[in-house]
Amino acid sequence: MLRSLTAHLTREPLPSLLNGLSDLGFSWRSVARLAGVSIPALRKWRQGESASGENRQRVARLAAFCELVGDRYLIDDVAGWLETPIHADAPASGLDLLAEDRFDLALRLASDQNTDPELILDDVRSDWRERYASNVEVFVAADGMPALRLGEGDS
Repeated sequence: MLRSLTAHLTREPLPSLLNGLSDLGFSWRSVARLAGVSIPALRKWRQGESASGENRQRVARLAAFCELVGDRYLIDDVAGWLETPIHADAPASGLDLLAEDRFDLALRLASDQNTDPELILDDVRSDWRERYASNVEVFVAADGMPALRLGEGDS
């Protein structure tokens, strides 16, 4: 479904696709990251300059993804949803999945609310627990206020 919708959207004018993504709440920085180009390149495309077929397809794929999850999985704020961390213990978001070209995992998250985010993260980066582990501990200090300290074994 994503593939066919992407193919359909590649026929649309690139400025229209980019304006549609902006209307959904995407920052130009996020669109540039997901398209693998610079912000000035996006600016040129919005003003009507042509893009390579590969770049056009990347933008169309992002637009297709947004249309699909918005219509089929009833996610109203796709851009906001994609910016939200997948798991409380890791800063990875749906945007990170798309940047890694893991549209399949982002679609799985969108389609099944019972999908375990840990399994998604395991598929992307098996060492995520160690990578994002915090050695900082919150404790109540002598003055009764919360404070931070490094956990045991840390210097």
